[in-house]
Amino acid sequence: MSTHDSFTFPEFLPLGQIVRPYGGVKAEPPDVKAGEDLPRRLMFGCLQKGSFRKTESGWSASYRHSTPETRAEIAYNDMLKVNFSWGGEKWMAIAPGQTFTDVHLCIYPESLDEAMRERLEQRYNLAHSIPNEKIGRDCYFPDGPPRCVVCPFASAA
Repeated sequence: MSTHDSFTFPEFLPLGQIVRPYGGVKAEPPDVKAGEDLPRRLMFGCLQKGSFRKTESGWSASYRHSTPETRAEIAYNDMLKVNFSWGGEKWMAIAPGQTFTDVHLCIYPESLDEAMRERLEQRYNLAHSIPNEKIGRDCYFPDGPPRCVVCPFASAA
């Protein structure tokens, strides 16, 4: 009898849960008058208390994550612009549609997928699959591009 014959899959897989405030979109960029109008979270962190500033022709605010060098500096000046930073990588995204849910805000450098793969595969016993651009990608800006957990299982067939 081999060790494979005695192996059984667990009845359930315990997965961690991260609970964080969503807060929703209360006002779109042209209508933001105060920090309370902004989403409490964006792709890379939570709104920093006191970071909202009115400017001559718009406003600005900062979002930060507890991970070093992970942040989003956002500004509205007739167009929504976000300067992102993650793990030393920096890039800018612009929302021509002037909405917080504009898919253009979820564009990020390909090198981030590779860096995330390396980081996750080193830390955990898993394989990180990079999305296939030919299939397309859905995303929602407040929490960024979605990821999923894929668990292989044996088939009785």
